[in-house]
This record gives sequence, C-alpha cells and structure tokens, in this order.
Amino acid sequence: MVHYTSRCAVSQLTLAWGGPTSEATGQHTLPLVLTNTSRTGCHLFGYPGISLIDANGRILPLQYVWGGDQMVTSSPPVMVEIAPAASAYIVTNKYRCDTSDYMHAIKARVIPPDDTAFLQVSLVNNVPMDYCGQGDPGSILHISPVEPSFQAASAY
Repeated sequence: MVHYTSRCAVSQLTLAWGGPTSEATGQHTLPLVLTNTSRTGCHLFGYPGISLIDANGRILPLQYVWGGDQMVTSSPPVMVEIAPAASAYIVTNKYRCDTSDYMHAIKARVIPPDDTAFLQVSLVNNVPMDYCGQGDPGSILHISPVEPSFQAASAY
C-alpha cells in the first residue's frame, strides 16, 4: 500500500453527495464523497467538521456527534490514503422530525480533519436534513470518520 506523506488540503478535494442509501425506518442518511482532484496523493485521518446550512446561511443548531448510530460506523478513525482521482467517504445520519421541522438544510459544509477551510455541497432535491427543535431525537446528527469506502463509513 502506498503511504502519502502530505495531508489532503481543501484545494486538492471536491465534495459531492454520495447518492441515495437504503435506510432503516425513520432515518435520514447523508453519504458524502471527498475526491482528490490533484495530481498528488494525500491522506486524511479523523473526523470531519460538518455543518448543515439553511437558506439564510445559518448553521442548523443540531447536536453534532462524532460517532456511530444505527446507520453510521462506530469504528475508530483510520488513515485513509487518497490517490489522484480516488475518493474517501463520510456518512452522516439523523432521525426524521416527528413533530415539526424548524429549519431546513440546503447545503452541507465539510471541513476535512486537521484543516480550517471548508467544502460545500447542495442538498436541494436530496435527503431531507432538518432541525426538529431542541430535545427532539431528530436534532442529533451522527458523523462517521473519513473512511476508504461507504461500507466502512456506514453501519449497515
């Protein structure tokens, strides 16, 4: 296996929605793909920073949890080597809003581990990611570490 010496910078990466998933009842799973668009391999290790943003540019006041649930892996982070044109994966998940949804996310922002700059992807026409209100189980977002595959990032 190749070991890249440099950490992936935001300038080397693009962020995309990972497509629909087969979810457990009541779950809203958001898979994300980080692709290395540079000519140099790099690595990532750890949990990303994630924010869900509404149409007014406000960060949804979710409880962000770095760790597993029924759709997100509980495995500890591993070093993910990303060759040019290769990808790494993140899975986030929250329970649906059963009472009402107060804020609707239209974008997801991701800060790669050990970085301060972010990448952004639209959530329009995507899985609903909403803030349900304080104390509602649907207001907790679980986040996987960066992983080498969707299977590794998910718990299903």
